[in-house]
Amino acid sequence: MATITAARDMRINTVIIFNGGSSAVKPYLAISGDKDIGNPTATRLSNALATDPPSAHLFRVDGV
Repeated sequence: MATITAARDMRINTVIIFNGGSSAVKPYLAISGDKDIGNPTATRLSNALATDPPSAHLFRVDGV
């Protein structure tokens, strides 16, 4: 969540979020997996693409 907060700083252009949420106020890359804290899902991350600034999501399913 600190990365998402830091994205509000005008000096920062883009951010990479490691299992810390699925949205930011600037373009971002979100990286997460099904064993991460907060029980993220691939569907939740992909739904964020429709409403967020330009973004990309990488999601790993354990055993794949």
